[in-house]
Amino acid sequence: MVAEEDLMAAQFDHNAAFDTLLRDAQALRDAEADVAMRKEALVASIPRPTDPSAARRFAVAAYWAVPEIPTAILAEIGTGLQGGKATYAFTRSFTAKDSGYLCQRCGGALVVRSREQMRKVAASGWGICEDCSAPAPTKGVGAQPEPPRRNGPLDSFEKEVLELHMARNQTALVSVVWVDGGRDVEMTPTVLELYLHDPDAGAAAAAGVRKEDYLSWLDTESLVQCEATTSAGRRCRNLVPGVWADSPADWLASLERGGCCRVHGG
Repeated sequence: MVAEEDLMAAQFDHNAAFDTLLRDAQALRDAEADVAMRKEALVASIPRPTDPSAARRFAVAAYWAVPEIPTAILAEIGTGLQGGKATYAFTRSFTAKDSGYLCQRCGGALVVRSREQMRKVAASGWGICEDCSAPAPTKGVGAQPEPPRRNGPLDSFEKEVLELHMARNQTALVSVVWVDGGRDVEMTPTVLELYLHDPDAGAAAAAGVRKEDYLSWLDTESLVQCEATTSAGRRCRNLVPGVWADSPADWLASLERGGCCRVHGG
């Protein structure tokens, strides 16, 4: 009697299956090569208006409508400059576009300046406008800096309520300091015990991060500093555009990814 496994093996034609796989892979390679050739032909056929105003209008329209064309090429057409200067001037001055979404902080129109920003906003469904993501203006001489946002000490009633939850081994919703003001987070009895001893440490634990990371997230307003180095050899102090995280964990992920400001190609 033929074993079931031997019968199944006999029904599977290894050579035919492998030949089919090779043909499909080659077809895919041929299609990719054809796409590459078409992209080269597309770039080669790009009109280059001689009138600066017409060139700029054409470059901006093509930038948003034809993502297959590299930004650098359209930037040179639209600005008349070369290299990085062209890309910076183009995306800084000419490509502003209403994304169709609203700023999560102020509720105003969310304007993007690059295809990458548009993709991020469209993927997440939210973002922060330039005004809200800009660093706070420098205060005048003698002005007192605002104190860092922290979780204040608990009053006796709050302690009594939370201790009761701990005694009953229950979770509790606790209002903690958040970048956008305040947030109710759920704390387990173990986290409640930590929160009663150190509110900032408890809030951090409820958010799934270390206390120092939670406090850094608050202090930086959830923004990410440019990772490029200036000509003076110091780290750039500008911010990575379009980066804002709703939680300290997401902010840490943004720090890991890094990025550059508009000056350095972000």
